[in-house]
Amino acid sequence: MGNPRNNFTFSQLPIWRQILLLLGGSILLVGYAVGIVFEQLETDYLRQNLEEQNHRILSVLSATSIDAVISEDQARLETIITQLATLDPNILSLTMENERRETLAHWQRISDTGAMTHLAFAEDILFDGEHFGRIFIDWNIQPLQQQIDLHVLSMRLFSTAVLIALTGLILFWIYLLISKPINTLNKRLHMIAQGDLTSEVHISSGKELIRLADSVNTLSRILRINESRKKEIRQLAFFDKTTGLASRAHFLQRFSDTLKAATRRDEQLALIFLDLDGFKDINDSMGHETGDQLLAIIGQRLEKPLRDVDFAARFGGDEFCIIVDNITDEFDAAEVADRCLKEIHQPVELGTQTVRPMASLGIALFPKDGNDMQQLLKAADSAMYAAKEAGKHRYAFYIPELTTQASQRLALEQQLRVAVDNNDFTLHYQPQISLSSGKVTGVEALIRWHHTELGDIPPSEFINLAERIGLIQEIGEWVLETACRQAASWHHNALDQLQVAVNISAIHFTDLDFVNTVTRVLDTTGIDPKRLEIEVTESVIQLGDNYSTTCQQLDALGIKVAVDDFGTGYSSLAVLKQLPIDTLKVDRLFIKDLQHEAKSTVLVGTIIGMAQALGYKVVAEGAETLEQIQILRGLGCHQVQGYYFSPPVPADQIPSLVSKVHF
Repeated sequence: MGNPRNNFTFSQLPIWRQILLLLGGSILLVGYAVGIVFEQLETDYLRQNLEEQNHRILSVLSATSIDAVISEDQARLETIITQLATLDPNILSLTMENERRETLAHWQRISDTGAMTHLAFAEDILFDGEHFGRIFIDWNIQPLQQQIDLHVLSMRLFSTAVLIALTGLILFWIYLLISKPINTLNKRLHMIAQGDLTSEVHISSGKELIRLADSVNTLSRILRINESRKKEIRQLAFFDKTTGLASRAHFLQRFSDTLKAATRRDEQLALIFLDLDGFKDINDSMGHETGDQLLAIIGQRLEKPLRDVDFAARFGGDEFCIIVDNITDEFDAAEVADRCLKEIHQPVELGTQTVRPMASLGIALFPKDGNDMQQLLKAADSAMYAAKEAGKHRYAFYIPELTTQASQRLALEQQLRVAVDNNDFTLHYQPQISLSSGKVTGVEALIRWHHTELGDIPPSEFINLAERIGLIQEIGEWVLETACRQAASWHHNALDQLQVAVNISAIHFTDLDFVNTVTRVLDTTGIDPKRLEIEVTESVIQLGDNYSTTCQQLDALGIKVAVDDFGTGYSSLAVLKQLPIDTLKVDRLFIKDLQHEAKSTVLVGTIIGMAQALGYKVVAEGAETLEQIQILRGLGCHQVQGYYFSPPVPADQIPSLVSKVHF
């Protein structure tokens, strides 16, 4: 291959060098042309002067020698031309002839004329119009030629100097108007290529260059915007906007890299899968903004107990993942999990409420519980559910049996979706007995799911699942409409005083259309609103304005509201005082030990006394013995329900139960 330098072309030169070469060539051509023109003009001018001088000399000679020519006085003519020739050193020779072309006189300068440049002239000798002969003169024009050459050289030098000066001015003008702006643009483009997108270039001359500068600035702005968008996209892709922690995608990439490194170094690590307890109630009842606020606080708190080598990320929703890298044994992971639980449980202000967040943590160990990412995620998730089932706000290590439970839970989820689509649910009703009359005054509607293969599945196993996968609203609306339709049927058959209670999830209270749904059900079924009672769990009460507004709207319709499982949650007595509540239902946990523990009797008596003072009706759940019923009656409880009287039964058995006096 040839040397690339040998292939260098004019077009590859810088613009200023191209212009310099073009102007230099132009100057040479112009200078050469000017020299030729000036030389011709100078020659013509000097020749004209020489001819005029020659004409004067010959005229004088002709006039002074006419007599000698006519008389052909050769001696006199020799004298005349000799005297005349000595007057100008450039005259080389003079010759006079008669009309017969015979030489009358001749003078010639004695010198070496071989190297001289000659120019000869001739003039007729006339007198009164008659021709008498001719005079010949030969001039040495070498001095004239030297004078012309000197003048031409001077002119060429002068014109060259002028053209060089003009060229310098033109080059300087070109530099200011073209080269300098182009160099500025080139530097700016180089800065852009190096990643400097902040500054802009400003060109004030040359329409095309100004447009080019605008284009460069536009390119810089576009690249700056694109770079900003890339950063935003990377931020969105790798970091969670709500919590500031790493995103799911970032976590998966980091976890994969960490597993590879741990495998190479033969190290152990732990994966902690964290799920907030009760977050759905807060998010649904207090609003998504409050939920996001809590998530952000949890994200900040999770960073405090971690070591430098650990990595926390938001996995999705209220789920978080923590990589505990380079551990010696499971106690290192347990220590990190314990610190997380303590940090998370610190009080936090959410609106007007103070809550203590809780979380359930599942821990999976590498390589003990799995060799790849999917196995470890599945193991940690199963352990997390084990922590929830063990009482929540704790951590649990993975054991192989949890995988079977996770598979069963997934299968149950799929079967629940099918059950909703096929309407595979039924309602049973448990009577509520008045302790003053012994008669049935109401029933509580309780959903039942009978699976063709699994048999009867209790609500405790699928209600929480329905809330988690978003089916609870559809199920709740079906329960409400079915119970109201059944109550309307009873009312038309002489059981018009029977009240029906329906359990409603907290999620319904965040649905702005819930009251409209209740109104539609009332209109469709024709039930008297006074015979419908909506039951909510105690944990919903603490969630504030959404609950209060919905309760007030239900109260305006004439519907009663009951607080279910009272005593097991975190109700504020001040909130209870402000809400339009009709009934408190004492949880079965307080009832089962009434006959054995004095403290239980004191607690239940206190609840009943408080409820009576606030004007609430009290219903005791889980009454299973006569002794319990007698104690409750003595404490002033209004109603009881429990297996002592009847388990939940199909609707067709309720009329016979209503007709009885139970004690």
